[in-house]
Amino acid sequence: MSLHDGNRDPGEVYFCTITCFKWLNLFQEADCYASVYRWFNHLKNDACYVLGYVIMPNHLHVLLYPTKVEKPLSNLVGEGKRFMAYDIVNHLKRQGKDDLLGVLHEGVAPEEIKKGKRHQVFRLSFDARKCYNEKIIEQKLTYIHHNPAWEVDVGRGFYEISTFKR
Repeated sequence: MSLHDGNRDPGEVYFCTITCFKWLNLFQEADCYASVYRWFNHLKNDACYVLGYVIMPNHLHVLLYPTKVEKPLSNLVGEGKRFMAYDIVNHLKRQGKDDLLGVLHEGVAPEEIKKGKRHQVFRLSFDARKCYNEKIIEQKLTYIHHNPAWEVDVGRGFYEISTFKR
């Protein structure tokens, strides 16, 4: 089941996917993989643990284990998306990638422009699926570590920006 609400089930593991706007290769274009790692470190402060991940050029998969009821999963992920979006936009500006920034600007809804939003970096929602047992957690880790989409890209059966260790 996909969750898009303020889930408040601490002690459960979630397989989450965050996708860049229009599937653009924003992590790669902005060279902002470090932004994801900073978000992971921030999650520790909120007692939310990263059990596995892979960062692709245009999306990321992560297994999250939130342990506090005070901050729902949607807030944890929303804060991360906001933090990473600012970093991606700043990197693109420094690199002079004005065409790409223009695409991101065109993706902002008129009502969001009125609120001061300038760029649509990620898809509006994220996907989160509760892992109900250990078998599903292992299945999701296998998917993360042996994702067919990047096996073709890398050709070695693992992606370099993940928790997979050979």
